Amino acid sequence: MIPAHLNIRVRLILSFVAVSLLILVVGAVALWQFHSIRTHSERLYQLDLQSLSILRVHLGILAFRDHLQTLLATRSADQMISEAGLMRDAVLADAQKARQGLLDNPSNKQRNALITDSLTAITDGLKAHTHAIIELAEVGDWEALQLRLDTQVKQIGQTTGALTESIDRDVAAERARMLEEIGHVVRNGVLTVVLTGLAIVGLATLLGYSLTRRIASPLGHLVVASRAIASGDFDHRVEIAGQDELADLGRVFNDTASKLRDLYNDLERRVAERTAQLEAAKAMAETANHTKSQFLANMSHEIRTPMNGIIGMAELALDTELTAEQREYVGMVKTSAEALLTVINDILDFSKIEAGRFELENIEFDLVRHLSDTVKAHSFRAHQKGLELVLDIAPNLPEAVTGDPTRLRQILINLLGNAVKFTDHGEIVVAVKSLSRQAQETELHFSVADTGPGIPLEKQQLIFEAFAQADASTTRKYGGTGLGLAISSKLVTSMGGRVWVESKPGQGSTFNFTARFGLPVTPPVKRLPAKDTSLRKLRVLVVDNNATNRRIVEEALTQNAMNPVLVDRGAAALEALEEAERAGEPFQLVLTDAQMAEMDGFALAAQIRKNPSLAGAKIIMLTASGQRGDSARCRELGVAAYLTKPFGRDDLLEALVKVMGDEGQPAAQRPLVTRHSLQEARPALRILLAEDNCVNRQLATRLLEKRGHTVVAVENGKGAVALLDDPAGDTFDVVLMDVQMPEMDGYQATAMIREKEKISGRHLPIIAMTAHAMKGDRERCLEAGMDGYVPKPINPRELFSTIDTLVDSAPSSPRHEPQRPDQAFDEAALSSRIGGDPELVSELIELFLSEYPSLLEQMRKAAQEQNAPALEAVSHKLKGMVGNFAAERAAAVACKLERKARAGELAGAGELITALESEIIHLRASLTAYAGDASRDGSPAEKAKHSRA
Repeated sequence: MIPAHLNIRVRLILSFVAVSLLILVVGAVALWQFHSIRTHSERLYQLDLQSLSILRVHLGILAFRDHLQTLLATRSADQMISEAGLMRDAVLADAQKARQGLLDNPSNKQRNALITDSLTAITDGLKAHTHAIIELAEVGDWEALQLRLDTQVKQIGQTTGALTESIDRDVAAERARMLEEIGHVVRNGVLTVVLTGLAIVGLATLLGYSLTRRIASPLGHLVVASRAIASGDFDHRVEIAGQDELADLGRVFNDTASKLRDLYNDLERRVAERTAQLEAAKAMAETANHTKSQFLANMSHEIRTPMNGIIGMAELALDTELTAEQREYVGMVKTSAEALLTVINDILDFSKIEAGRFELENIEFDLVRHLSDTVKAHSFRAHQKGLELVLDIAPNLPEAVTGDPTRLRQILINLLGNAVKFTDHGEIVVAVKSLSRQAQETELHFSVADTGPGIPLEKQQLIFEAFAQADASTTRKYGGTGLGLAISSKLVTSMGGRVWVESKPGQGSTFNFTARFGLPVTPPVKRLPAKDTSLRKLRVLVVDNNATNRRIVEEALTQNAMNPVLVDRGAAALEALEEAERAGEPFQLVLTDAQMAEMDGFALAAQIRKNPSLAGAKIIMLTASGQRGDSARCRELGVAAYLTKPFGRDDLLEALVKVMGDEGQPAAQRPLVTRHSLQEARPALRILLAEDNCVNRQLATRLLEKRGHTVVAVENGKGAVALLDDPAGDTFDVVLMDVQMPEMDGYQATAMIREKEKISGRHLPIIAMTAHAMKGDRERCLEAGMDGYVPKPINPRELFSTIDTLVDSAPSSPRHEPQRPDQAFDEAALSSRIGGDPELVSELIELFLSEYPSLLEQMRKAAQEQNAPALEAVSHKLKGMVGNFAAERAAAVACKLERKARAGELAGAGELITALESEIIHLRASLTAYAGDASRDGSPAEKAKHSRA
């Protein structure tokens, strides 16, 4: 054993020396055995050489005799003499070599001398016989020569053969002896190596055990202690005896652990102090951030509020009688205010995006109507530059989607604004199509194509960066902050899509982007125009010099089962009309563009009216932008409708139904159908407006009154609540509520209204109007119980669209007479809603009766499983279904259940479900009776009329 006081290095050296010595012993034994085997092998080799050399001599003598025997038959003395000498010399040379080999071998000299003497005698005899043979051949004594070969030469051969056999016997004996000795040597060597190897293994095992005990065991203790310290036990220590390096390592480890404990305790103390400081700093930062956000929100409100008044009042002033100079000044005020508002919006949006405080909304909206309104906003600017603005909507687009309509409009307005700004001639086409559609999501592709100057390839990525434009010089020519496309790119990315541009200099540009939208759980019930006439197989002549417009109108007409024929100029239209008249298949309707070369739409209408055979065709005039006096010219020419482009397919269909449905009225008495007349035909509303700013209050009142609505205005939320508490307050259809007002703001007023509605069971739509544009403002409004959100400055289209959407989707219709307690639904409201269509009534009732049991079952299951999201979704769907029938009580219960589920308050949900089931049973009986009466007595419209009488 190695003494314990030696250090690890000495232990390892001694172990290495011991093992090395054993290995050297094994090597020496192996070398000795190898040398012994080699010696015996050399001796055996020498014997084999001797045997071979003697054998060569023997074979040479036999060959000598045999060859001479052969020559003897020829009796050729010369040949005999010559070859006998040569063969003799060959045998003598072999004998000399054998003799020399024997003399060179120092071993067994006596035996070698005897063999050498024998060889000498044999060679001497061979020489003598060869001499005698030569003499006999010279004299020709062939018989004596034969006798000598048969006796003396043969005897020499026998002597050499005997000598060879004797040597072979000696070689065999020597080989046997040598092999026995080699085997003995090998056995001794193997035994020696095995014993030595076992000794090495034993020694190595002993040394390994000793080293392991001294090294591995302390290292194991160190590993355990390291793990304990890593887990936080800084009091753990190791104990290693001895005076070697491992003992020193143990002592150093214990000292380090003590220092780590002290450092850890000090660090804990510092962390606690720093945490307290950070918490204080965080609180201060949150307070500062809240203050900054509140300041920014207030500044946004303070900026947007006067901007709302400036832009709105400018619009109202432009609708009054003004001189040319006044109109120019007011127009410049409006344009400047809109430009300033655009800059403010861009900077605010960019700041929110860069700060990571930007979020998208997820609300349901009418996609097609939204696109149509957005594009129409640029129609006037496009017309001023002589551009054709076209909206191409694919027929497979969903009618309603869920997403952020405001941000979608922002992207489209930015791309459209750039297209109009940079395009001097040609057309701008806004196209929308569906890329994919699943159960709950759809991906749409939007494109804005122009015929402008185009963008070089190296600039196409630069334009999507902040504060960048394709050409810096365009900033002076066209203006702009350079933020629009950067913001649009980030908005598109937030919508799950991407944006890119396809452009070549001189060939225009096409800006593309994709976006993902959700699909509503319950598809909306589309408001169809009254079916006064059928448009199926209606022959329509479309006249437009723009190929894109012709294609879009053709798709819209074909989709509604009409038969359009397309021409590109007025002269071709007259030829087509006359040819159709001669064929007995006249066109019933002419859709013509107002602005065309050679013969415009008005000239074409005049030519049609001059021809009595063509005068029966109704004419709809399409124009990019209306001019003063166009309506009077349309009435003079008997034009039935006058629509501005771009228009949505729904607008076109509604105008077609209106025009083709006025058959019973004389042409001179038929009113001109316009986009405004279609809007004004919708029912007027009674609106409560709560707004503290007098300018904004007057602006909103004038806008709503121009739309045909009745407005009651108050200065704060307290006045709104007081009016609604009055019995006459039930007659309001919708409330426009400003958020920031004195005494009682919009949030407080809404909360009070919603609390009182829990008792009445009604739900009055409330739309927030706010100049705040910060993150969470919309969400806060919706969480407060408001149904919609309209930012300031007020965009009239957005305001009217929001009102129409909420009032149309409300579960009850306050514009009709109050529902009697014994009524399950409002028959008059239902009749007005479906436009007097008995087939549609039957379809709706049949669909409701088939689906409501499954919905009630899903509602019970969701309540039992405490699944609030599922209960909210089913309640929303059922609310929409009963709302289609103006079933106020059932809709109110469903709405209350939906709100409780949205808030996660499922207590009492069972009682509400039971009450809803009772209301639906009552509604089912009433609908069944209503459908039966309608089938017997006539249309639901007539029945509703009699019921009101």
